This record gives sequence, structure tokens and C-alpha cells, in this order.
Amino acid sequence: MSGADQSLAIMLITGALYFSVPLWLLYKGWPIRVGLAGVAISLLPLTWQVTFTDSEALGFGLLLIVMLPLPLLTIAVGLVWAVVRAVRPILPRSQQSEAAE
Repeated sequence: MSGADQSLAIMLITGALYFSVPLWLLYKGWPIRVGLAGVAISLLPLTWQVTFTDSEALGFGLLLIVMLPLPLLTIAVGLVWAVVRAVRPILPRSQQSEAAE
């Protein structure tokens, strides 16, 4: 298998994982895990390049720059969501109804 074939395979696997795993985790209601999985999946091509090739090309590094903001944003939204869920039971009933309106 040539280097181009291996790169194509790793890109197809990464693309499939980048969309399917976060959607499944989001369906389960785990937004912080969605972000963590996205970060791990974003690191796959660069890790593969560093470990299994002697290439110094910047392609997978640029791909990381493109793929990483969405998982980081998802982690931030998940943290806000978790804080809201944690604070909501603390509020009295009157403030909860006002916050909902």
C-alpha cells in the first residue's frame, strides 16, 4: 500500500469517525464527551503521520487547525449546559419560572 493510499484511508476513517461518533454521543446527551471525542478524533491523522511516516508535510497539521475548533466549542457549550443543569435545582420555584419566560 502506497503512502497516498494510506493517507486516503486515514482521512476516510477520520471523516467517518468525526461525524458518526459525536452524533451518537450527542444523541445520548453527553455534550462534553462529544467534544472530547472530537478532539481525540482530530488528533488521529497527525498522530498517524508522526508515528508511521517520516513526512514533514503540514497537511495534517492544517487539518487539525480546521477540525479542532468545533469540538472545543462543543466542550464549552457542554460545560455551560452542565452548569445550568447544576444551578437550576438550587433556584427557588419562582425564579425558575421567571428564568424560563
